[in-house]
Amino acid sequence: MVYIHGGGWQVGTGSENNGTQLAAENNVIVVTLNYRLGAFGFLGTGDQHAPGNLGLLDQRLAINWVKENIASFGGDVDRMTIFGLSAGGISVSLHLLSPLNTGLFRRAITQSGTAFTPGTLGTKESALADARRLAQSLDCDRVATEDLVSCLKSKTAQDVLTASSAVQSPSHISFTPIVDGTFLPTSPEEIFAQGSVEAREHIIGVSSMEGGIVLYNGLYEQIVSEDTFREHLEYVMGVYNSTNLVQITHAAKFEYLTNATASPRDVQKDFMRMYGDWMFVAPTTRMAREFANAGNPTYMYLFDQPPSFFDHQWIGGASHGEENYFLWPSSRSDMMTDAEKLLGLRMRRTWTDFAKTGNPNSVDLPVIWPQYDQHSRQYLVLSTTLGSDSVKAHMHSKQVFFWNYIVSALARVCCTCAGLVSGGASLWATGTLLAVWSLVVGFRAVV
Repeated sequence: MVYIHGGGWQVGTGSENNGTQLAAENNVIVVTLNYRLGAFGFLGTGDQHAPGNLGLLDQRLAINWVKENIASFGGDVDRMTIFGLSAGGISVSLHLLSPLNTGLFRRAITQSGTAFTPGTLGTKESALADARRLAQSLDCDRVATEDLVSCLKSKTAQDVLTASSAVQSPSHISFTPIVDGTFLPTSPEEIFAQGSVEAREHIIGVSSMEGGIVLYNGLYEQIVSEDTFREHLEYVMGVYNSTNLVQITHAAKFEYLTNATASPRDVQKDFMRMYGDWMFVAPTTRMAREFANAGNPTYMYLFDQPPSFFDHQWIGGASHGEENYFLWPSSRSDMMTDAEKLLGLRMRRTWTDFAKTGNPNSVDLPVIWPQYDQHSRQYLVLSTTLGSDSVKAHMHSKQVFFWNYIVSALARVCCTCAGLVSGGASLWATGTLLAVWSLVVGFRAVV
């Protein structure tokens, strides 16, 4: 089992996760890895001078090393599973799509991140723009990309690190994976449309309150009213880079802000619900559907057990990444309740049984975890009350439809019509989409 750490492709290390318990309990070999981050791993100029995706190629090199050498450690090269959380999960998702990885591994687990996560997969053009912003801050802005890269190489690592932080913003993460034509020959949408995804078993899932991620950057403290909700919504929606941004923002506010006069805490929870559905739940559901439709055995989960040792129980669910406290030992492991420890044991057995057999239904799981498919859309809720009623269907269906269809269509109307239609025609198209949305509000099983 090869684990890829998260950290937004900017921070993190393989040593964060101690695989000893996972390996000892379940007779598996656990490998964690490092890869280049930030500008060192993902700077790109759209040509041979800085092709981009070096961090992903580092990961691939490590996975290939495991493939070639793990038998010497007692491993089975035919039963390799890659897994990861957040940016690590997105990385796993991209490895599943890359033609360079044919036959490289057998199974995958993507936790809270997929290739469809907004704002995390750029183009050669966007990568070059990021590279030029970085170069400008380091007095390396040259017309020729060869000269630009040469100048950047003359700077110290600390200079590059310091300058890199200056080109980041909540609405745009610089130095991320791109469609480079090699590791990713085209967009994930096109790869699925071409039917060129290798058949592999797949576990995919999210936490119940993914938007709790804003707890860790202090952003939620600024969201206390309808006005501040709208302001921050406009800011993060800037990822669409769309002249239809106002319409997208209004639609999202209408969908998520439950009460304009609500208390600051309720407004914060509304924002977290919006952020989590947008960044994680909707993209994850889309990826599960695409993989299942391509004939891959797919199992979907919702982690819904906020650790008892945290004081943010008020958010009403498990925040981004909190399932890892149950999969990996930490300084807080001894603070878990007996019920939480049992859930952790079950999850570790489920993850490792899947790695061994391609089926997550371990003997410790008190319920049958069904495969996800386009018709039933079933998933398993992982919590301390795990039982026969833990199998659900149509995760966040109304919100998934909103992001995957309505907002996606709003963005496309802008992008395809800007400069081609009059303002009135564009408003007509937007109004039509919002009218369609009004027909599905409340219809939870629409997807």
